[in-house]
Amino acid sequence: KESMNGKEIYEYIKQNKESKSMKKFIKEYVSNLSIGLINIINIFEPQAISLGGSFAYYEDILLNEVIVSLIGKVFNGFWPDITVAMYKNDAGLIGATMLDK
Repeated sequence: KESMNGKEIYEYIKQNKESKSMKKFIKEYVSNLSIGLINIINIFEPQAISLGGSFAYYEDILLNEVIVSLIGKVFNGFWPDITVAMYKNDAGLIGATMLDK
């Protein structure tokens, strides 16, 4: 299919997450995200990290994979609370509407 909407992509990933190519895609995505998170955790030691944007729609597929990939790579045993943003992909939009002009 040439183009897919977000829901179709989600369903495709869920249905094919055990395929070799999808496993490779997920592993690469998680690896790249984890590198950034490890750097943020080790440099700033935040109490919490809230993942938003389109990641929020794939929480059940990706969040545990990301957390597992961080194990053993964080300095000093420091471990933040890692969650998905409460407002998911709408956080930026909601924040922008709350700005005082």
